[in-house]
Amino acid sequence: MSPFLFYRIFIGMKLLELIKNVILENGKPRILRFITKVGDSDIRLFSSYHQWFERHGDENYETIKDIFFDKFASNVKYRVGVPDKTIVEIFKRNMEKIINSVKDEQSKRVIFVKKRNDNEDEVEFDFIEFIIQDKGNSYEIITSAFSKDGNYLVLGFPIKTRMVMVEKEIKPKYKIVYLD
Repeated sequence: MSPFLFYRIFIGMKLLELIKNVILENGKPRILRFITKVGDSDIRLFSSYHQWFERHGDENYETIKDIFFDKFASNVKYRVGVPDKTIVEIFKRNMEKIINSVKDEQSKRVIFVKKRNDNEDEVEFDFIEFIIQDKGNSYEIITSAFSKDGNYLVLGFPIKTRMVMVEKEIKPKYKIVYLD
């Protein structure tokens, strides 16, 4: 087989994989979690299927904590997210900063990190991290995580964020915004 033919087959396979992922992701329902009027427009916040179903965003904090510790005790690698209700409250309190951060970003995705001041649980729950994507006239919670240092999504473990080495410094693919 010639290298050119191999390359064409490889590119074709990658293209088919991309199309399959787009179709599968668009076929999964997202859920409206918050809507408000700002000026003449509606601001809508949705939760992606991945967030509300696969990361248990539709559960409450106690349930998510129990799932985390049950899996942890069983030595099962399993990630839970932050409850959507918690992210909605953070979104409401920081709406202008979040909207401006996402609007100005070329990828339309931003990682937000917030330190929990009220955490009385394990250290694994010290920080809340979530990714918001601008979807035109709405915003979507793509994924979320609790972490002990605020670097779980930032370093790319769950979403395989590409890193680029620039002058001996690691740069994440998405902009990171720290919230009060």
